Amino acid sequence: MRTHFETKKLVPCYLMDGRCKKCKLAENTWPSEMVFAMPRMYALREKLLEPLRMRYGKPIRVLRGFLCWKELQKLKKRMRRYEDEYDVDYFQYYSGECVDITATHGARKIADGADEYMLAENLKLARMIEEMEFDQLIVFEDYVHVSYSRKMNRHEVIYKVKGYEED
Repeated sequence: MRTHFETKKLVPCYLMDGRCKKCKLAENTWPSEMVFAMPRMYALREKLLEPLRMRYGKPIRVLRGFLCWKELQKLKKRMRRYEDEYDVDYFQYYSGECVDITATHGARKIADGADEYMLAENLKLARMIEEMEFDQLIVFEDYVHVSYSRKMNRHEVIYKVKGYEED
């Protein structure tokens, strides 16, 4: 089966030779945290992302996937001010069980209606995910956070879109 999601897309801070671009780990060092996360990333790709891409029929852009411990702490610090609003399980970034994706590849605020188009496409993606096996789905204005667990999936759905009510 051809994959649309290469490992390097799911691991944005690591180069394929194992060096972390941001943490500046030594060359040819494959950190133990990556070894821990790899089986989960493959399950996420094979059980959720690839089937979703096939159903959607268009490219899906991965914005954020696996994060090393250092990058995870930075994300948590940035998101601390939103703690009451967002119920994101940050450990899933570290364990390789979640990604942030967007349905539109390259739609930006430059074009009139690009924001509405991006939101409409992300809502379409979210509806497709709801029909699949997943752990957590959080829909934001400009991206979708989705996780998959190999053990038990909660099917938790949260919409964080202004003026949008869940069915």
